[in-house]
Parts: sequence; C-alpha cells; structure tokens
Amino acid sequence: MSVPTTPRRTATDPGAPAPIGRTLWIARPAARRLALASLLGSGAVGAAIGLMGTSAWLLSRAAQHPSESTLAMAIVAVQLFALSRGFFRYGERLVGHDAAFRVLAAQRVRVYRHLERLAPAGLPAFRGGDLLARLVADVDSLQDLILRVIPPFAIAIFVGTSTVGLVWVLLPGAAVVLASTLLASATAVPWLTGTLTRRNESNQAALRGELTASVVDLIEGASELAVYGATDTQLARISSTDRELTAVATSAAATAGIGLGLTTLLAGLAA
Repeated sequence: MSVPTTPRRTATDPGAPAPIGRTLWIARPAARRLALASLLGSGAVGAAIGLMGTSAWLLSRAAQHPSESTLAMAIVAVQLFALSRGFFRYGERLVGHDAAFRVLAAQRVRVYRHLERLAPAGLPAFRGGDLLARLVADVDSLQDLILRVIPPFAIAIFVGTSTVGLVWVLLPGAAVVLASTLLASATAVPWLTGTLTRRNESNQAALRGELTASVVDLIEGASELAVYGATDTQLARISSTDRELTAVATSAAATAGIGLGLTTLLAGLAA
C-alpha cells in the first residue's frame, strides 16, 4: 500500500492504487544515491559479462598453446573483471541500502504526521492491530521500490542496451536473439508473474492485518476472553487466519519461482 503524498485522496476511493509517478515521487529525496547505486550495479553486471567473455576466450585460446605474451592481456582482464565485480557489487549494495533507509525514515515521519491529523476521528474504521500492521509492514515494503525496482530496471536498461550493441558489432544475428530474449524477460515474465500474484498480494495484506489485529485483541482482552470462555475461540480464529496466510505466502513463493524459472529458461535459450 503506497503512502499518499498529498491529501487529495479521499475516503470515497480508499483502495485505489497510487499512480506510478506518485509512487516514484517517494524516492525523489534519494535520487542521487539511486543513480549512483544504478551506476555501480551496472559496473558489477558489466564486469560479470566481461569476466565470462574474457575467461571463455582465454580458455579457448590457451588450448592452442600460444606464447605467453598473447595471453597476457586476457589474464589481466580476467583479474580486473573478477576483482572489480566484487567492489562494484559491494558499493551498489551499500549505497542502495543507505538510500532505502533514508527514504523509509522520511516516510515514517510523514505517516505519523498525517496520522496525527486523522486521529482519533479518522481512524474508527481500523482495528488497532490492523492499523499497526499497515503502519509497519506497508511502510517497510517501500524498500522494495528502492532496492528491487528502480536500480534493477535502470541497470537492466543500461547494461542490456550496451551488451546488445556490442554483440551487434560482433554478430548481428546473435544481437537479435539477445535483444528478443531480453525484451521477453523484461515484459512478458513480469506481466505473467504480476497477473498471478496480484490477487495473492491483496489477500496477503488483508490476512496479515487480520492476523495482527486478532493477536492484539487476544493480548489486550485476555482477561475478558477468559471470563466469557472465549479464549479457545479466539485462538482458533488466529490459527485459521495463520493457515490462510501461510497458504497465500506459499502460492506467492511458487509464483516467484515460476518467474525465476522462466527467466533462466530465456537465458538458456539466448545462449
């Protein structure tokens, strides 16, 4: 659930998704760090590609037993790509997580400021546990936007375009195959997995809120539940919700596995 950035959204449409531009606006304070993280990530992926290419050439050329000077540049390139990949990857993780933590800290402050304006008159529709789950889990989920959406897409576009261009210079037919599989992995696979998980994600958020609310009700109303003999009923309700949430999470994990399998299949087909 995206946190509204302006008060334009009213209760008449509480479940409407935020526009993509409005969602990306959340990451604007960390734009420079995200750009640096994307650049470092591109360097890491580029180094990995260079390592595969130079190491394969080195092995095949070394099988012909040439002079050592012929292989010197390739040996140096393999060492350079191998070392730089680790440094670039570490820098990308460091800068990217720093940006995510800064955005989350700012969003938590904004959420509580908006909450002060609404409470208590604007919050009777939410149970305490459900509201707690929304404030904690939904805000924390924004780190996926910072870590798993913006930099990976920027890296994929930059490195993918550069790689296709390089392969085109070497072998145009291979570049066409590579571009086709890259486009399929960037469009068809996300669309399919998104279609499969859209309903699961919605149910998972609702069930997570229901489970948290039920647990909070059990803890806060333990004495009243004991007096009326309703403790077992409440525990059974919590267990039932937990089983439903587990089933939804399992289904979402299976869908993620399908997406990873399709991506791996496309990579194999490209090769």
